[in-house]
Amino acid sequence: MSPRYPAEFKQRAVELVTTQRKSIAQVSLELGVAKPTLYDWLNYQGQGSRALSVERASMDPAQEIKRLRAQNEAMKREVTKLRAERDDAKEENRAAKLVIESFRTHNPPKA
Repeated sequence: MSPRYPAEFKQRAVELVTTQRKSIAQVSLELGVAKPTLYDWLNYQGQGSRALSVERASMDPAQEIKRLRAQNEAMKREVTKLRAERDDAKEENRAAKLVIESFRTHNPPKA
């Protein structure tokens, strides 16, 4: 059975995603809550997020474009960082495989 979370905890989790612009994955790791659970809370809190939509709708188009461009740049930086981390992990994996193969070549199994 899944644990019951207090309403304040759920609201704080939703706020981390909606107002602080943290990713679902990041909030999930930070709070120890499954991603599908967070999605459920976000969908359930959809009426509360209307206030955020109204705020954005009343925003000057130039401000909205500026905000979206900044968000886009931040996402591009994150993608670049994640790709570099992925490539580093691949390189480490290749190096580990070479070390293992070298060990096996120079230390054959005893009969």
